[in-house]
Amino acid sequence: MISVRQTARKLRQSNKGNAMMILALGLPALVGGAGYGLDMAQWYMWKRELQYAVDQAAVAGAYSLSYKGAAGDWATRAEQEYDANRSVTTGYASASTSNPTIANYGAFTQNSVIVTATMSVKLPFSSILSNSPTVINVRSQAKFDRTPAATGCLIALKTTGTVITLNGNVSLNAPCGMAAPSADGISINKSGGSGSVNPGWVYTAGGVSDKFQEKVDAYNATASTADQIEVNTGSTGFVNPFDGVTAPTVTSPATENCAPTMAQPGVFSGGLDVSCDMHFAPGVYVIDGGSFKNNNSTITGTDVLFVLKNNATIDFGGNSTSNFSGLTATSASALGYSGTQKDQMTGMVFMEDPATTTTNNTHKWRGNSGSNIDGRMYFPKGTVDIAGTPSTGGGGCTIIVAYTIEISGDAEMSSGCESSGKAVQAVQENTRVRLVI
Repeated sequence: MISVRQTARKLRQSNKGNAMMILALGLPALVGGAGYGLDMAQWYMWKRELQYAVDQAAVAGAYSLSYKGAAGDWATRAEQEYDANRSVTTGYASASTSNPTIANYGAFTQNSVIVTATMSVKLPFSSILSNSPTVINVRSQAKFDRTPAATGCLIALKTTGTVITLNGNVSLNAPCGMAAPSADGISINKSGGSGSVNPGWVYTAGGVSDKFQEKVDAYNATASTADQIEVNTGSTGFVNPFDGVTAPTVTSPATENCAPTMAQPGVFSGGLDVSCDMHFAPGVYVIDGGSFKNNNSTITGTDVLFVLKNNATIDFGGNSTSNFSGLTATSASALGYSGTQKDQMTGMVFMEDPATTTTNNTHKWRGNSGSNIDGRMYFPKGTVDIAGTPSTGGGGCTIIVAYTIEISGDAEMSSGCESSGKAVQAVQENTRVRLVI
């Protein structure tokens, strides 16, 4: 008969059934790990969906708050957006927001909305071990910044690339605002030479070159606090101040004579090459194709408008002098403009026909021309190119709105719009909302 001692010795020496023993010992850990992984995946999905819902609620509430709606509107919008975005969690657990609250953020007061939510859930594996539900808490905060509207007198319209260029020894004294809607890293560029820069203030969707910023800093170093130039990069809300305007209809031929030196309104087919000093009578002059050239003469006119059609261009250079002032409000009304278009056309002195589709037309001011343009120049598809040693602006308010703007050489560009209040809107009031938590 086998003794107990012998049986124990045989069991100790046997290797049969080891796998079963290891499995029995490891199975709880295996099942527990799988269950825990399942619970974590479920918890993460619910938390993510709930976080998304409060993020959207906070953003919606902040937008509503920024526009100063009726009392409580911002809270209602937050709740609506929360309910619309928590559909994944609905039916699995009960979740409710706390009351959305207004909070201060940064140096400002009541400029953000906080939304929190709590959800109690029973996780598949954990609920076997405990009857207590798992609580998921989420929080989100969105703030708003309000950018005020801004005016300008040097406004580019192209939305890509470098759109305003200052080269050489340019002296820019137009403290009535510069705007560039391009998001390019260098949407406004200054290169080479000395010169000075005083655009008053700058708004761009992109950035400015180091040289441009250097010139701004040099100006600010000696300017008073009130005259400091602000460079606002990454801006939004740009507008075309002349959007929607249409060119007047003119069909009768224009006339020009050197004896007497007088031009009468109408259409110049194929362009106009001025060969003598000439005064332009009040009215509308259509340059239908070709170029409006002035190389050596003095040309003047008040209450005038030059409309460029069929890819017509401007080419002023040499020793020419051009002194013009744009349409009066009375003349704009007489041409049939009213309301917003009348306001847009009042003061207009040069304009590309807005129906123009070509974007490679260049309008040039060259040489030693001394110009006093008191009015608005609108080239929605063209480039304004001021080069050489011209001086433009004089004592009037010169507003340039063009596809792109290039000023180079020893040009002196000045504008008196800041004192007259004639600058046009370049940036509309804009609200930006972003999540901060």
